[in-house]
Amino acid sequence: MQRIHLEPPKKSKNIFVITWQKSWLRYFWPLLLIPLAWWLTTQIGYAINLTQSFPQKFWLIVYHQQPTRGDYILFKAPIKSSVPAGTTVIKQVMGVPGDSIIRVNQDFFINGQYILTAKKHSLQGKPLKPGPAGILPEKQYYVASLHKDSFDSRYEKMGWITRNQIIGVAYPLW
Repeated sequence: MQRIHLEPPKKSKNIFVITWQKSWLRYFWPLLLIPLAWWLTTQIGYAINLTQSFPQKFWLIVYHQQPTRGDYILFKAPIKSSVPAGTTVIKQVMGVPGDSIIRVNQDFFINGQYILTAKKHSLQGKPLKPGPAGILPEKQYYVASLHKDSFDSRYEKMGWITRNQIIGVAYPLW
């Protein structure tokens, strides 16, 4: 059996090799997190649902995302809704541009499929007018929650939500 003699590798004399111990990255790598944190805060956020409309209370919000049917969205409540100024609302997108919204008495149908029934009076006993019906125009959405007391597109004061009211698409966390 022949014995093989192994020699340790020789040190490189290359002046361009930078070791971790001598690198500025060792001390300043946390500074690289600043642009990442800034970018993340311009792309995502969070919201807390304070109502009973959905069982989930904490939501991840992805800004600048185009909503599709079935998505949850965070949007600014319309001024005509009588909701305090600056209030944001989370609802589910039930109708998208081009959909046919039909109202028969208090029942709403989207593309011929029953969706929800509007109440005639609010929890405070005030009369509620049903929301609009027709073909959803470009950049407008029919939003709702399946909760019986939800204030959404079923009612005239909330109506359809325009694209410029939408803050982002919401994803339930817990």
